[in-house]
Amino acid sequence: YYAQHPLEIRVRHILLPTPEEAEAVFRRVRSGAAFAAMAKAKSLDAETAAQGGLMDSAIYGEVIPELEDVVFKIKVGETVGPVRSKFGYHILRKESQRKLTFAQAEDRIRRILEKQKLDQYLQSMQSRYPVEVLDAKFN
Repeated sequence: YYAQHPLEIRVRHILLPTPEEAEAVFRRVRSGAAFAAMAKAKSLDAETAAQGGLMDSAIYGEVIPELEDVVFKIKVGETVGPVRSKFGYHILRKESQRKLTFAQAEDRIRRILEKQKLDQYLQSMQSRYPVEVLDAKFN
């Protein structure tokens, strides 16, 4: 896993509810508006908006799947969007990227691989033992 994914990245994002709003904010950022200021003013993600949209540093596997391939492929300083996820529409800017040593990444990689293994097991159990909810309160 480490051989394929040795990088740690820092990304800023602005989360918006509609593709139209995301496109409008993206155009403003591309034309020179300060990304951090736009994130503070417009982002639905209150946790990161206060820091100008800055997300925690992440290695591959720690970012939501819809954004992962995008943020690891773009260059440092590049802004892209809108990118759709289950949360809404994101405008993304890669702030930094660095190669970690295996010792720095080992615990994080272990957690990612354990989660993947658990997710696979849960999926196999769900397909083997389907659950049907009959009580309307739980739909």
